Amino acid sequence: MRTFAGKPTASQQNTNNESDSVRGSHPRQSVRLHSILQLQRTIGNQAVQRLLEEDAVEAPALPSVEAQSADVSHKGVAGEDEPMAAEKGVLQRSALSAGGSTVEPAIAARILEMRTPTRVHLAQRQPAPAPGPAPAPAPAPAAPAPAVAAPAGVATVSFPATLMDRVPGGWGVTTEDAPVTDVGAYTSGATWKCIVTSANQQAHQGVRLLAGVVEVTAALVAAEADCGKLKTMSKSLNSVANQGADSGFYMIAAVKAHEDLHITQFRADFAPHFTTFKTTVEGLSVPIASAADAAAAKAAILALPAFTVASATLRAGYIAANNKTAAHTLAASFNVAEHGVVDPMIATIAARRTALRAAETAERDKLKTERDALKVDQATLKAEGAALATELRAVPTGKKATPDDLAKATELKARIAQTKTDVQAKEAEIKAKQTALNAALTCPP
Repeated sequence: MRTFAGKPTASQQNTNNESDSVRGSHPRQSVRLHSILQLQRTIGNQAVQRLLEEDAVEAPALPSVEAQSADVSHKGVAGEDEPMAAEKGVLQRSALSAGGSTVEPAIAARILEMRTPTRVHLAQRQPAPAPGPAPAPAPAPAAPAPAVAAPAGVATVSFPATLMDRVPGGWGVTTEDAPVTDVGAYTSGATWKCIVTSANQQAHQGVRLLAGVVEVTAALVAAEADCGKLKTMSKSLNSVANQGADSGFYMIAAVKAHEDLHITQFRADFAPHFTTFKTTVEGLSVPIASAADAAAAKAAILALPAFTVASATLRAGYIAANNKTAAHTLAASFNVAEHGVVDPMIATIAARRTALRAAETAERDKLKTERDALKVDQATLKAEGAALATELRAVPTGKKATPDDLAKATELKARIAQTKTDVQAKEAEIKAKQTALNAALTCPP
């Protein structure tokens, strides 16, 4: 509580002194003078009180001012309690001089000071603001995400069995589906991380022989006795395996070996791209507070720009690997793949031709022997015919010939005719054998 205790002014001191002197020399006058002074103070204080009341109507006083007015006082002359000038108000000049009343200068100065607009404004307590709506209660802190163990991951791409569901325009066709991957989220310290849980890539294929091309099999080769046709088989297999033209023969297994090499080359070139993708995405993370469970964490990681870039890079690698093998960049490797199938069959054909050559050689030798025997028989018949002719010439003829001579001559003539016929037959056989010998030359080494 603030109190004001200032020194008495000069006029107050003089008045007191003056009253004291009067009080000492003229007791009755001193009593009268004191009554007059008391009346002046009363009138002046009443005027001050009225001003304070008017001011209270214009601007309500602070509760603290009333408390100060009630509690704060100081002792005046002759020991009476006088109200402090702590009340808020302005002492008007007319009121201060009305009825000849006087107000103590300290009180008047205080009243004037408190009536100054800025002081009044500062002294007044502003009314308490109307209570606003109660603030919304703070949300309860989210429960920490439970620890989630890492799911089983994969280290490489899984390649299901090739689907034979394509129809080629040429010998064969192979297509590769885009890889399909998935991830699972797990907690790691204060973050959610992910691991690649699956990676699959499907190949499709179709193979055939061109129209008019015959499949070469071991059974076909074994049944073929024509060395010329066997030679054509061998030539066709070798040409197509070298990516050349066919001669009407090939093997479906060789076509598939060619297409399978496309798959092998693609997978070998694609593998490093998957490794890069796996390393990148498994290094990504989101704060553990950003997701309530593994599914939400997985969605948040999939939405990361870095995950999008990694996926795009993986697809670009898939396309590059596919284009590389489709261009037959390593052409010689495709020849090797196909020759791996046809070369054993070419060897089988060669063996069949060798066997046929051996059989032909034996047949030719037999035919030659038979031909030579026929020639011997022919020579014998000719000799017999000559002997018969000589004998016939020795038989008497004409009038000198007896019936026996005539019969003998007739027999000899018949034998000579038969001999000539046999010689001619042997000649035909010899020619046939020679023709067979010439035909046996169809399987040269």
